[in-house]
Amino acid sequence: VFIAEVSIFKHWPLRDVVVHSMLFRIVFYYMGGVTLALISGAESRIKELKTLAYYDELTGCVNFRWLMNLLENEVERCKRYHKKMAVIMIDIDHFKSINDTYGHMAGNEILRMFSGILRNNVRAIDVVGRYGGEEFFIILPEADTRQALVVLDRIRKKVFQARIPAF
Repeated sequence: VFIAEVSIFKHWPLRDVVVHSMLFRIVFYYMGGVTLALISGAESRIKELKTLAYYDELTGCVNFRWLMNLLENEVERCKRYHKKMAVIMIDIDHFKSINDTYGHMAGNEILRMFSGILRNNVRAIDVVGRYGGEEFFIILPEADTRQALVVLDRIRKKVFQARIPAF
């Protein structure tokens, strides 16, 4: 439109106004595009920060702070509606010796594999959180002791079936 207006109407009395307004529009659209790109980049960074605020980066489990918040909310919900709830605390035995013998990179890989087993063997409504180090906490809403034992047995079997890569 700009090129047509300027080229065709060379002797148009408002040509200078159109040229200046078109330059203004071009600058405005360019700055709008730059602003949108910056906003988009900021939004993706905010999303990344929110993820880091709720989840443990190494294991993908909810972090300790979010875990305690969810646990408190779930306990209150169970009290209010007279529902059952089970919790499981589980850790990796002799984990320090794994780190000492094979190194922290191997220990991190073990943590990733173990947390994957935990997350893949619970219901969608269950919450797996990293309590600290090699300790994990599982919240099982509306589950009783028997159901928690079934989950633990399933996890135990998967852990024993897991193949740890050679380090």
